[in-house]
Amino acid sequence: MMQSDKQIMLVAQRDAANDDPSQDDIYEIGTIATVMQLLKLPDKTVKVLVEGVSRARIRRFVDNPEFMQAEVEIIPAPQAETPEAEALARSVTSLFDQYVKLSKKLPQDVLVSIEQIEGASRLADVIASHVAVKIPEKQALLDQLLFRIHAVQSAKNNKYILLNCPNEAIEKITSVIPGMKSPTIMPLGRQGWSSLHSVVNENDFWEKIGLLKSFGAEGILVIPIEKMIA
Repeated sequence: MMQSDKQIMLVAQRDAANDDPSQDDIYEIGTIATVMQLLKLPDKTVKVLVEGVSRARIRRFVDNPEFMQAEVEIIPAPQAETPEAEALARSVTSLFDQYVKLSKKLPQDVLVSIEQIEGASRLADVIASHVAVKIPEKQALLDQLLFRIHAVQSAKNNKYILLNCPNEAIEKITSVIPGMKSPTIMPLGRQGWSSLHSVVNENDFWEKIGLLKSFGAEGILVIPIEKMIA
C-alpha cells in the first residue's frame, strides 16, 4: 500500500512464480522504499522506480480483503563505525574484488563504485545485490546474521553475576535476580551457604547490587557476557 508519503514496504516472496502469494509465502525482512516514478506499460503492467530508505521487518499482517497489508518495524542501521567494522569492510571489499575478477557476469567498473562507498552497512547492501546467490540462500544468511546480532545486543545489555549467600536468603535474592529462567544454585563447602549464578540487566545493576548486599550476599563477581542466546 502506498501512503501519502509515497512509501511502501518491499519484500521478496518464496516462490517468484506464485502470482497470488499468501502471508506464509512472504519473507518477513524487507525494505521500506519511496516510490519515485510510476510508468504504465502498453501490456497494462506498471513499472515502478523506487529508492530504498531503510531495512524493516514485518511485525504482523493486517486483515484487508483488497491487498496485503502489514505493520512493520524499522531495523536500525549501525550509528557508529567501529575499528572492527572498518577492518571487516576492507576484508569484504578485498574478497569481492576477487569475486568480480573470477566472475564473467559482473563488469570491472563495479569495483570502482564499491571503493567509493562510505559505511559498512551501505557496503554490505551493495555487495549483496551483486552476488549471484538465490533469494532463499540470501534470506537464510540474513536470518542467521540477525540471530547473531540479537545475541550480541542482548549480551551487551546484561551481566553475568556470581555470589555467595546464606541459604535462608536464596528466595529473596532470586526474586531480585531471577535470571533468564531461574538462577543456578550450588551448595558451598561452608555449611548453610550456597553459590548463586544469574544474569542482571545493565540498566538497574547498581540498584540490585545494593539489595543483594542487604540480603547478605558476599563475594559478588560480575562478568561481561560475550553473547547471549535465549
